[in-house]
Formats: sequence, structure tokens, C-alpha cells
Amino acid sequence: MKVIFLIIISCFLSFSSKKSNFQKEGDVKIIAKVEKIDSLRFSYVIHIKNNKGKGIFTVEKFCKNNKNYKIKLKENKSYLFKLKKRIYIAGNPPSEQLESEYEDGQLIWSNKMGSVFYEECLNMCGLNIDNEVKLKK
Repeated sequence: MKVIFLIIISCFLSFSSKKSNFQKEGDVKIIAKVEKIDSLRFSYVIHIKNNKGKGIFTVEKFCKNNKNYKIKLKENKSYLFKLKKRIYIAGNPPSEQLESEYEDGQLIWSNKMGSVFYEECLNMCGLNIDNEVKLKK
């Protein structure tokens, strides 16, 4: 009886993990330099770059818990960003399909721009971050 139960459970798990283009979120840590900070009505758009490529994410301008984030984000400085990113399990989304992100009614990113869009930054509040990375020159 136990063997049949284990076979049924393993089959169920096998079928449920084979969904194509299933999206889930993943946390990533990236050391990157801030290239540019754009200001919108309710949020900031942060453009970052490192040796692996470019990325973009938004943070809200107004935040309540600013005490833990003591370092003010500045352009041309490097930081360790803890970001949430969409992960595509069974390959990449179709390149013909236009994906885009809007913030405050403005287009801030599309998959045609050559950068990665991150859902949110977990270690920022407003323009404040909880770390700064000192890079060796």
C-alpha cells in the first residue's frame, strides 16, 4: 500500500512540475553600479549595471520604515541589491511577445530594451539602502 501511495505522489509531483513557461519569483543578490535615477510622481526608477549586463527596478518614493536604511543611494556608486526577479522555468518567454512594465502611467521597461526588469528591491526604502560596496580598483 505504501508503494502505491509513493508512486501516486511521485507521479503527481512529476506532472505538476512540467508546466511550460511557468513563472515564479526568485530572489537574487547583485553587486552593481547605479547608472541613473529617474524620478516619477510616486516612485523612482533605478538603472543599474554590472559586468553581466543592465537592469532596472522601481522603488516607492514614500516609505515608513526609513530608519534601517541609512545610506543614500547615489549615481555612479556600487551597492549590493537584493532583488526579486521573474524566473521562467521551461525556457524563456517568446521573443515575439512584447512584455512591458509601466509605473505612474509611463512605460519604464520592455523586453526590447536589452536590460532585465526586477520586480522589487528588498533592501531599499525610498532612495535609501542598507549597504554600500567598496570595490577594489
